[in-house]
Amino acid sequence: MTTTTDFQTTIAVASSPAEAFDRVCRVTDWWTTDIVGQTFGLGADFTVSFADTYVDFHISEFIPGETVSWKVTNCYLPWLADKAEWTGTTVRFDIVPTDGGSKVTLTHVGLHPGVECFEGCAAGWTHHFGESLLSLIQDGSGAPKGRQLHASLRVASTAAEAFEAICKVPQWWSTEFEGNARSLGDVFTVRFGDQHWTEFRVAEMILGQRIVWEVTDSYLESFENRTEWTGTQIIWVIQEQEGSAKLTLTHKGLDPEKGCYDSCEQGWAYFVSQSLSKLITDGKGLPGIPVATGDTNE
Repeated sequence: MTTTTDFQTTIAVASSPAEAFDRVCRVTDWWTTDIVGQTFGLGADFTVSFADTYVDFHISEFIPGETVSWKVTNCYLPWLADKAEWTGTTVRFDIVPTDGGSKVTLTHVGLHPGVECFEGCAAGWTHHFGESLLSLIQDGSGAPKGRQLHASLRVASTAAEAFEAICKVPQWWSTEFEGNARSLGDVFTVRFGDQHWTEFRVAEMILGQRIVWEVTDSYLESFENRTEWTGTQIIWVIQEQEGSAKLTLTHKGLDPEKGCYDSCEQGWAYFVSQSLSKLITDGKGLPGIPVATGDTNE
């Protein structure tokens, strides 16, 4: 008989419930620095990301010094058969005073031995909660995962339509395009004059769901390390939700320590949220070097 007992773990800390509660809510200090949104306050929403893995949370309960609950509204766990396995589960933190400080209990409601990710996710919680959060509360310093570069978009289209648009690279990124980007194993090159060129191989492709472009060679004239993109990956995740498609791009391997991080983050934001968005919704993107508002690339 399979048990349905939810995963639960507890730590004891020499801090007041108010201090422990504050540290739990400072998610970027103990889980991952790759978070978008607000992690304090009832009704707030935030997204936690690890490369191409992400989880969308809604704070459904918020009692300072006592309890905070995060309801999972959406997720993408690429290593599982059911990539949305966390959706509908709730991560709850209960804090009670003790003689020496307080006790913090994490319960992942819906995460039990009957689900595929139980063992791996239990190990993850044991590390992030039982080690990193404990260290943050006791010593003032946790060990969160580092940030990856992301860009996301939600459009009124099907996942299949969004997937097809991504593969039309010269229609939203650069018209200086050579090769093919439509099938597994395809190779292609994207150029922006002599300033920036990148060679890609389509390393993974699941129709309507996921694409991975592996950078096999690159040249970025404006940066000290001109091959900074080489060896990185562009990972696309596409999900259809309630009549719209959600696209998430992760540039894996391009972290804040890299010289081009800030400008590349701005570039991806432009090409995904503006150019690719227009291609999907209006049938015509804005390929080429980003231009000032009011100008065009035509």
